[in-house]
Amino acid sequence: MIEALGNSLSIHAYEIFVMIAIVVIIYFVSTLIRTYIDNKNSVKMAEFAIKGEKLDMVKKQTVLRELSDAAIVLTDNEKEKLDAINEDVSVLSRKNISLMNEVESRTSRLERGTDMAMMKKQIEKIRDQENKLFGVKKRKKQRR
Repeated sequence: MIEALGNSLSIHAYEIFVMIAIVVIIYFVSTLIRTYIDNKNSVKMAEFAIKGEKLDMVKKQTVLRELSDAAIVLTDNEKEKLDAINEDVSVLSRKNISLMNEVESRTSRLERGTDMAMMKKQIEKIRDQENKLFGVKKRKKQRR
């Protein structure tokens, strides 16, 4: 009787093990299928996004083409106004570049002056330390 009970338990344990293995296999297969479907959907969404961007580009090109066609129909007075505005923009751009160059030059000069002042202070400190350590007499300041 104990033998029959032992055989019955081992058979049931084997069946339980097989059932668990089947559940695990089903889980992995379903995970793979879900991943495949998600990837397929991602590719489709990317394709739709690209198509949307292409449509936007075509729309912008159409608008620009219409604007360029409309620019041809300007009156002489409108053309003169636009030319005057463009000339003002050119003048302002040149002045802006000139001011930027001046700012850059002045900043560079200021940086060099600051560096020179720091170097002079450093030389004075070194001379003072040399005097303390070596008894070197202070030289007269020379202008360079």
